[in-house]
Amino acid sequence: MKTPQIMSIINITPNSFSGDGVYMNEKKVLAEIKENIEYGADIIDIGAESTAPHNSKISEKEEWERLKNIIPEIFSYISLYNKKLEKKIDTKNNSIKISLDSYKIETWKKFLQSAEENNFDINNIIINDVSGLSKNNNNNNSDICENICENKINIIKKYSQKYLGFQVCVMFDKNKTSETLTPENIISEIITFFTKIIQKFTENSIHSKHLIIDTGMGGFLSSNAEVSFSVMKNLQIIRNFADKNKSIDILIGTSRKTFLAPKKNPKARVQESISSSMQCMKNGANIIRIHDTKELVLEIEKEYMCK
Repeated sequence: MKTPQIMSIINITPNSFSGDGVYMNEKKVLAEIKENIEYGADIIDIGAESTAPHNSKISEKEEWERLKNIIPEIFSYISLYNKKLEKKIDTKNNSIKISLDSYKIETWKKFLQSAEENNFDINNIIINDVSGLSKNNNNNNSDICENICENKINIIKKYSQKYLGFQVCVMFDKNKTSETLTPENIISEIITFFTKIIQKFTENSIHSKHLIIDTGMGGFLSSNAEVSFSVMKNLQIIRNFADKNKSIDILIGTSRKTFLAPKKNPKARVQESISSSMQCMKNGANIIRIHDTKELVLEIEKEYMCK
């Protein structure tokens, strides 16, 4: 079992499904980021819009209003942290990364522009797109390539050619399949989807190492919990696919999701989040997106001590 990268979730929202949003309070946001890094986070995932099904979408303008003042502060803090880290450990692989959880193209542009203006190393940036690189996040056309936003591809191409560490995390989009997702077909549907994404990357001279594969989980896949459990059980097949296509990273985010324990509220699903994350890690995931960083780190340390 390889040590995964831990992606800690920081919700800058008033309506997070998990009940952990730190809305419009810069001191609290920075305090939470510092705390998660101290616990062992490798990636800080910043999101300003809740993607829970019952929440309304917000505009690009409102999303950036929530981010624009805190983002430079985050860049500054993590830059200083990484500089101190480089003095202690002679490797850039231990640098803390920032992930932007947004599917909005204008937010991508402003975020990356802010990184450049604040001299933040873009090798330490991930764009986390839950829309599967779509033109919008609710387009039901099943033609994957036809629905890929060319402006997003152009941005990925621009930054991947200049920064070897820059990555985009693409989530499997259940709307881009003509099949009803079942426990039996979910793995093949995910592989078909990412085969097309990699094909698009190749056509645009983007190496697949810049791609992070996110299978989606819970409501992002199906209301049938068995679909998500099937992904967890058969994740090694996707690991083999990723290795074959030289895409190093597979992200899994089961954290606090309803399918794990429908009768519990999100904050009460910590143990289920940890155990499911550990299973996914053993089956091939190497980035774990989690709300409960401290608890996961302790469980990973315990696993290694047992070995």
